[in-house]
Amino acid sequence: MALFARRSIWRVGRKLYMAARREAPNHILNHGELRLQRLVSGCARPESRLIAFDVGARIGDWSKGLLEIAAARPHGFEIHAFEPVPDSRARIETSFSQEVARGELRINALALSDAPGTMPIYVPHAIAGTSTLHPDSAVNYERVLPVSVGTVDEYCRTNSIGHVDLLKVDTEGNDLRVIRGAMELIKRGRIGVLQFEYNHRWIYSRAYLKDVFDLIRGTPYRIARICPGSLEIYVGWHPELERFFETNYALVHEELRSKLDCKMMRIGGSNACEWVPDAELLPLQMEPATAATPGQA
Repeated sequence: MALFARRSIWRVGRKLYMAARREAPNHILNHGELRLQRLVSGCARPESRLIAFDVGARIGDWSKGLLEIAAARPHGFEIHAFEPVPDSRARIETSFSQEVARGELRINALALSDAPGTMPIYVPHAIAGTSTLHPDSAVNYERVLPVSVGTVDEYCRTNSIGHVDLLKVDTEGNDLRVIRGAMELIKRGRIGVLQFEYNHRWIYSRAYLKDVFDLIRGTPYRIARICPGSLEIYVGWHPELERFFETNYALVHEELRSKLDCKMMRIGGSNACEWVPDAELLPLQMEPATAATPGQA
């Protein structure tokens, strides 16, 4: 009886805690990702072609949402999808053959990380959403495949891409390394918004959310948590954020902050989140090389 009561209190307490943190189920339809796509599509470089990256595309759900939203852009758009697992990539190629033919979607048989090369990817089953470069010892993987690996910076140099408006990363624990592989663009302010998934799989790659806060110091970006109906920017790291609950964060260029309806937050007294008044908000301390705005080519 005591164990049953303890389990019940645990489950209720966890639900209340998750609700207070606004941790909704991580699904594109209800977690704020489509809202972010609409906001970026509506405000990012309106006189230019929208450029987006879908890193860890799987079967293309995220790209599908943006394809529908960006269709209203007057100067068009281009999505670069990266999916190294052959079965998943084949699904994208079949589902979006017309978009590929029109030049709206480019599909790359490539994993992205912080250095080029070849790495094994661990696949639990066909078109699985949890294929990873950082295996969990408790999972029995059906296949281990060698895949080509590149970086965001290298890909952009090779393809003469000077700016990315929206870059989404969902790589099952490799997200920090993908961000590191985009640091040339980040330091120059050439990415509008970089969305990344954060969850317990970061543990397998020995990565922390604090690493991202440290990494972008001196750049024109702030870190926001993507919530249903809002973006909550945290002005600094706090241990309370390092819970490994599955959610999505975003690096938001300072020039886009007001256009994306961001709320400024911090972890205050009693380890609870609170608003940061405008009068208390400190300006970003940027290095001279990071002064470029997201509208520059």
